[in-house]
Amino acid sequence: MSGSLGSDVKALDREFGERFRAAHAAAYGYDIPGRAGEIVTLRLKIVGVVKKPKATTIAASVEGKATPTAQRAVYFDAATGWLNLPVYDRGRLPIGGEIAGPAVIGEMSATTLLHPGQRATTDAAGNLIVTVFAD
Repeated sequence: MSGSLGSDVKALDREFGERFRAAHAAAYGYDIPGRAGEIVTLRLKIVGVVKKPKATTIAASVEGKATPTAQRAVYFDAATGWLNLPVYDRGRLPIGGEIAGPAVIGEMSATTLLHPGQRATTDAAGNLIVTVFAD
């Protein structure tokens, strides 16, 4: 369309109708002049340019070593069975502190299970980085 949102609505409607009829005739080989059209599906794509946000870091709320807050029995499989695992509070994990699996890391909206041989650390942005080692 050659107009903008502030343009004459009737002119935009007329131009849209002309372009639609031309596209319809090109695609289907005919046009019925004077016949009303109906928009059933309209797709819109908008591309915007935004500034990339700066990565932030969080202040370490806890210093030192990660300490379990509870224990929980977890069933892995028939070969391993039940294991009594330490449970860590995600909100109390120190930045850079490492937890070796098997362990449970809990928070309000998620639970992370570390299998034997896996390790987790919290980075400066508060992400939980889980390292998985191949058997």
